[in-house]
Amino acid sequence: MMVELKLCITRYHRRCDLFKRGFTLIEMLLVLVILAGATSLVLPNLSGLYEKTRFKAEVRGISAIFRQVRNKAIIEKKIFCIQIDLDKRILKYGPYDRALLRKNGLGSSYELPGSIKRISYFAEGKEYFNGKVWFAFYSFGSSGGGELRFYGPKRSAFDMTLKPITGAVILNEERT
Repeated sequence: MMVELKLCITRYHRRCDLFKRGFTLIEMLLVLVILAGATSLVLPNLSGLYEKTRFKAEVRGISAIFRQVRNKAIIEKKIFCIQIDLDKRILKYGPYDRALLRKNGLGSSYELPGSIKRISYFAEGKEYFNGKVWFAFYSFGSSGGGELRFYGPKRSAFDMTLKPITGAVILNEERT
């Protein structure tokens, strides 16, 4: 009986020694090579994702400015304008007043963010990349209409359309 008990204890210890063995250096290196390969495939995609997400947020912010100006025109029952200087990359907006425009220009200004690489305006079937573009919102909700395209990183672009009759600001999904 004593001999059987001693055999069980030694067998148990041998099993424990097998489990305490751990990983070999080759197994650890193989895991590291697999992780490095997976990281090298995923990491470049994540950096472009951040830039595109920032670009989308900034274009949505500009469309929010257009909607805000349209709402102000309706609430205050005045004509409001937005001017985008495509060369200087500045957006200005405020109430339309000829005397005020001659002295100071429009009221508020907003510098276009850096993730927006280029802006173009569509008129009469042509795309323009320079000059100043004006948009008007009238007191009854309509607008002068127009279409802008915002170009961002990695060939991404957004189209923003202003409907002339309703004055609606429509931001079309990303184009690549």
